[in-house]
Amino acid sequence: MQKIKYLKIACSYVICGTAIYFLSGCASFTNKDEAAAISIPENETPYVSGYKTPQNIGLLKQELKAYYYSGGYDKTINQVGDAALECLKSSKNMPGKLAIVLDIDEVALSSYQLAEEMDFSHDAVKYDQFIRSGREPAIQPTLKLVIQAQKQGVSVIFLTGRREEYRESTTANLKRTGYENWTKLIMRPNDVRPAFIADFKIKEREKIIKDGYRIILNIGDQYSDFQGGFYDKGFKYPNPFYYIP
Repeated sequence: MQKIKYLKIACSYVICGTAIYFLSGCASFTNKDEAAAISIPENETPYVSGYKTPQNIGLLKQELKAYYYSGGYDKTINQVGDAALECLKSSKNMPGKLAIVLDIDEVALSSYQLAEEMDFSHDAVKYDQFIRSGREPAIQPTLKLVIQAQKQGVSVIFLTGRREEYRESTTANLKRTGYENWTKLIMRPNDVRPAFIADFKIKEREKIIKDGYRIILNIGDQYSDFQGGFYDKGFKYPNPFYYIP
């Protein structure tokens, strides 16, 4: 039986303005890279196309787990969180009705356990049970950011793509993990489809601005969280585990 070798993946970071982005692509595999992960004598290597192909999904799942359990994920989260915290502190003397807007999944609370349980796919039943259980742990840099915002008198507004039907369990989960006294929890109406989450968030940020707030920080984990503006600075947490357009 052939033994599988684990590939060491070198991940990188890039700083763009005040926001720090995680390059989740790390290394993009070719057919030869996939073959290199297996102990096959050179003279027995089969012919493969030279065209670049997507990474093998099995190897990608190994990479995701290695990134999470090696501490790479926490380091990236802390780096972005620290940058956001410094930006928040620099706004102490800023006039106006200030607010920070935060996503929930992979920003305030971690659902990595669910992602792994679903084998990095989607299972509607498991998702529903997990969210209703309210057992997601807090993402500590975000909790620290919220506490600092409240010390400065900055309003904390959660804006999430979670459906309204999960309000009770989401509220309980946030409180259980240390989040308290936020200003608003804005959730996606049950009839708004996932494909329109970005539009939903843009409209809600616009409403927040019209209510007299100045959104000094917008924290998300998907690039779609930053479409459409209506905030001063954006900070993106890493999320190579799933994608929301």
